[in-house]
Amino acid sequence: MISIQVNHGIYICFLLIHIFLSRSLLRAEDIPDSQSAIEAIEQVTQSIVYLEFEQPVIEIVDGKEVEIWYRSEGRFIPKIQKTIGTGFLFQHNDRSYVVTAKHLLPRSRNGGTLYINTISDAAIPIRLEDIQKRVPFAQWFCHNEADIAMHPIVTFESDKPMVRFLHPTIIKHDKPELRSRVIVAGFPHGIGFGEGTISPLVEESYVLNWPSKLQVENLAKDVNYIFLRPHLDKGYSGSPVLTLRGSPSRSILSGHSMQLIGIHIAYITDPSGDKRSVVVPATYLIDILESEDFRRYEKARQETLKEPD
Repeated sequence: MISIQVNHGIYICFLLIHIFLSRSLLRAEDIPDSQSAIEAIEQVTQSIVYLEFEQPVIEIVDGKEVEIWYRSEGRFIPKIQKTIGTGFLFQHNDRSYVVTAKHLLPRSRNGGTLYINTISDAAIPIRLEDIQKRVPFAQWFCHNEADIAMHPIVTFESDKPMVRFLHPTIIKHDKPELRSRVIVAGFPHGIGFGEGTISPLVEESYVLNWPSKLQVENLAKDVNYIFLRPHLDKGYSGSPVLTLRGSPSRSILSGHSMQLIGIHIAYITDPSGDKRSVVVPATYLIDILESEDFRRYEKARQETLKEPD
């Protein structure tokens, strides 16, 4: 999670302006009721995964980046820092992926472990490094500017997962309604993951603006952002931000009832101390799906591999 201070000028400007490996689609009805909304939220949480990344600690010494090592039991080993966050499962052309915030990734853009819930309530670990080693061109596919990244998931190795996947048809392409209610599911400060089980927390927030290229320090300048209030804590980076409009009925979230408006990446603090969440619109995910690197991967997969049944 990124925490950002906003200067007075920006503040004033802001004030002015599941699968069970079956791959079947979860659709939704157009008219929701209270019970169907609860069911929809429950099914959204089944698309949420817990992410862990490890990388060496880097410090600036005499103006240069230096990897930090320390001595342990007579030998030197690198000092490692762990980053945690949230991701969600996504399906495109009948293939499976995990989507998260780009800033969570290691500097090397390699590896990472995601944990998926199962029917037996056990958390399945999936090592993305293993997938990178055996699948041609498998990697973290990152947007050049927006804080979004996506990685293939080839197979589930053990207990049958109790998950659902978001589908491209769920992406909201038009402007979200101002003050519309959204839900966000994730792991604030790592809460919701432990003892080998997964239970993401679900928060409500509200849309404050239409997607706009607001200049915020430490965030990419040529990217649209959506702001939410109340803000969400650390650990929600990479979480999907969804509007609820109806009742899901099958096994992959798509259609009209639920719409993915974006991915949560940070919160900002204005001069008064008030905080607002920052969301990257989900339409930037389409840019990744249409990128040259991703098309190269899809072509290699089609030629050399078949998705396991």
